[in-house]
Amino acid sequence: MNGRQYRLALYDAAGKVIEGARYMHVSEDTPTPGRRIDLPGGTWFVHEVVATWSEDRSSQLLGSDPHYGGTLVCRPERPSER
Repeated sequence: MNGRQYRLALYDAAGKVIEGARYMHVSEDTPTPGRRIDLPGGTWFVHEVVATWSEDRSSQLLGSDPHYGGTLVCRPERPSER
């Protein structure tokens, strides 16, 4: 795999973190806010791209070799345009 690997930090519609989410996203380009990601549990939208995220320690990037990428903070609604 040549792409950058990102773990996904998922939040529900009420703004609470979904603990234990174990998803990752692989991309050749850096994902930006607003990018749509379809998962088995529904559709999510990237709100932030961060290097590290530790609000839910059980949400780990799995199978990353080498570890390269970051975390995509995702919510079920599109980010508002500012």
